[in-house]
Amino acid sequence: MSDPKPFGILGLPRSGTTILCSVFNSAEASVCLCEPHWAMIGKRMEPLSNVVLKEVFGDTGLHCSCPDEIFDVLLEYGRSRGLKHCGVKETYRNWQKDWGANQIINRSDLSFLLAVHRDPRQCFASLKQQVRVWGKWVWDCDKFVKSYAEFFEDLKKCGLRVIHVKFEDFCKEGFVCLSKKLAGVADFNFSQKLNPMGKFAFGDPKAKQSDKIMPECGTADKAMFLTAPERQKVDGLYGLYNSVK
Repeated sequence: MSDPKPFGILGLPRSGTTILCSVFNSAEASVCLCEPHWAMIGKRMEPLSNVVLKEVFGDTGLHCSCPDEIFDVLLEYGRSRGLKHCGVKETYRNWQKDWGANQIINRSDLSFLLAVHRDPRQCFASLKQQVRVWGKWVWDCDKFVKSYAEFFEDLKKCGLRVIHVKFEDFCKEGFVCLSKKLAGVADFNFSQKLNPMGKFAFGDPKAKQSDKIMPECGTADKAMFLTAPERQKVDGLYGLYNSVK
């Protein structure tokens, strides 16, 4: 039995990485952990621990002494289950790269890194809207612009096989978009029964509060959520966004 191939998913917060993670979890013989450095225990956020591992993987006897070991533990889990692919999804924050993002970017044995991109104005406006859920504002515009630009620089320097996906393209094409991007790189058989947007059903009264406030991806005019100076700064990122092929 061959060892599972590790992969990573990385993007700015609110860029669509969580939805892409759920899609990869729908693939046969594949598992992808969503920001495994933290896990919800009741209403608390707890750092990764062996207790959390037991909740994620079940009683497998696997142990993890620190967050940097999660890939090794995940591959061991995949090996014991006969999986083909094991992935980790993290969000990119330029002031916290020593946690999740560095773990992915510095992992030289990844079969590929899926970089998720989203229209910068859509992405930043969605971050601002999270104030309604978090009750505080933790991303100023300058920090966002810096992070967005540094994300592209880190991707160029990482030395990994990077596959770029625009979230807006995925919203339009779904599985077809991913299949095209992954052709010749990895064999993923995505479940056609999964509606990846179902978890993020915009306007659905049954959706979670954090999802109900998020306007439709790629279609809503976000100008009302941005001040004029913010819009001018974020619009300057369009050159980077449009460079994604």
